[in-house]
Amino acid sequence: MNSSEYKMMTAKPNVLRRSFVEETISALTQTDSNKLIQILEEQLQHPSIPKPNEFAGSKLDEWIELSISEITTEEIVEQMGFLEVAHVSKEGETTPLASKFGAMLDVWNTYEK
Repeated sequence: MNSSEYKMMTAKPNVLRRSFVEETISALTQTDSNKLIQILEEQLQHPSIPKPNEFAGSKLDEWIELSISEITTEEIVEQMGFLEVAHVSKEGETTPLASKFGAMLDVWNTYEK
């Protein structure tokens, strides 16, 4: 695979960084979402998208193509929303964790099978 093919492949809406999926699993452990965790752990078994020979990235730059249903995606978005709200301060101020979960929610909102 050459660089332009790699760039096109990783730009697909169902391709995410492996580390992001792992981070999502970690976040979901704060909820009662064992089914979602299991689904995402199964997705982590997919091989990473092959990198071009000239690519010098690290393991953090691994991308995987996911295949999850729209319903599952909606459930992940809902859980990220709950986590975002749960981490807003009592004064209604956004906290760093609330921002993190909001950003994760945004990524999952753009996922398409």
